[in-house]
Amino acid sequence: MKFKKSWILVLLLIGFFTMSLMVKGQNLYSHMVVCLEGQEYHLSYNNSHIHIDYEGRSYYFSTDKNKKIIDMAIGDIDSNGNDNLLILEGENLPYGQDFVIYDILTDSNGLELKEKYRNHMEVVRPWKIKACELDQDQELEIFIAVNKKTQYYEEIENRPFFFNFKNDMLVKKWTGSKVRSSFTDVYFADLNGNGRDEFIVVEESEEGGFVVAVYYWFGFGFILQGESENYDRIELVGTETIDKSTFLVVETWNHKKKTKRKLEPSKEQTKNGVYLLKEREE
Repeated sequence: MKFKKSWILVLLLIGFFTMSLMVKGQNLYSHMVVCLEGQEYHLSYNNSHIHIDYEGRSYYFSTDKNKKIIDMAIGDIDSNGNDNLLILEGENLPYGQDFVIYDILTDSNGLELKEKYRNHMEVVRPWKIKACELDQDQELEIFIAVNKKTQYYEEIENRPFFFNFKNDMLVKKWTGSKVRSSFTDVYFADLNGNGRDEFIVVEESEEGGFVVAVYYWFGFGFILQGESENYDRIELVGTETIDKSTFLVVETWNHKKKTKRKLEPSKEQTKNGVYLLKEREE
């Protein structure tokens, strides 16, 4: 097996050592699914380690001691049937320094991570990364949230940057100053089943507090499609499918009370003339 730059490959059997890593407070793992040769496998990661279960074995990868995983996404960005790891690396949270793409290679010896592409992005302070499909063109988009000022907006805020990966290069698709207002979190999901992901954003509200806003891609930018009511605080959790309908799952805080809610489009309109994301009645 090869060792590539800052990554060290160690083969572990599933057992006590892996479990002990996961229970340490500083080593809480996020869990994802990676697709290799048409099969799905479990992947988990924290700030310094990646763990992949593959064909009955557990593979453990460590970053260089001076680097941390700020955020990670998974997607087949070169359309070869195998997912890639899209990683923001940096020395200190919450902002990254490098955007790195890794191939996950498989052979008779098992798994290997091989660096495919690296882009130094420290100047724009990237902090979140996602893979999405905005326009159903069979080319995944790469979303990177950055924290910077722009030519027309002097305040340092979170900005939405979208790219494609073509000919082994990162190519700008849309690097906007903002959609409507400042945002704190994003998510992508195909809510209406048309094969295209909506851009789902937790935005600051004009009235104070936050709303969930849903945008769709329209050739050269984003159009607001729906929004929720106002909450003191919102955290996006994900989506849930019930009877072939997809709902947003969020955690909200109002008057210091935390509530988990399922939001779905309704026929009601907001003052902005878009559909209201309304709480689903169980």
